[in-house]
Amino acid sequence: MTVNRGLNAAYSVTEQRRGWHVHGLALLVTAGSFLLFLSALVLLVVGPELSEWVTGRSRSSLLGFLLYRGVRWTIICLVVFLNSLLIYWLAPSVRQKWSSLWLGSLLATAAWVAISFGLRYYVVNFGRYNEVYGALGGVIVLMLWPYLNGVVLLMGGKINSVVYLAQRTAEPIGNEQAAGIEP
Repeated sequence: MTVNRGLNAAYSVTEQRRGWHVHGLALLVTAGSFLLFLSALVLLVVGPELSEWVTGRSRSSLLGFLLYRGVRWTIICLVVFLNSLLIYWLAPSVRQKWSSLWLGSLLATAAWVAISFGLRYYVVNFGRYNEVYGALGGVIVLMLWPYLNGVVLLMGGKINSVVYLAQRTAEPIGNEQAAGIEP
């Protein structure tokens, strides 16, 4: 519901759909996003061990390199891109073309990767949450990551809303104006 309200505010529209429709979509998007981010988190944690296991079974160093370096993050980024594309299409109360949603989804995915790497780098090198907060340190980091993901999601939605509003207000240029002839 919060994403619906945030994206409706970004598009400057009021909700026109029925309550059961909005709540059903919100539940569906929440469940899908939860499963997506859970699978992405599991893939990030288990991915290196899984790639070592597959490499050990196949005895191919090239396969191990591809699995460890590129395929895991490519799959994660593709899933995040498709999830954000679906959210940007379903959540706001406007009808849009898929082609106008890719820019916000692409930038949101890039920002998500940057935030994930940046937060990981900070926690590993600078963050000493356990020294200050004890066992609560992990909970603090775990709460910070979804918050930053929400910020990135709304940022991509705002970018899509700007593209949508620009396309909607753009006047088509007639042949006379394109040729520089005054009507």
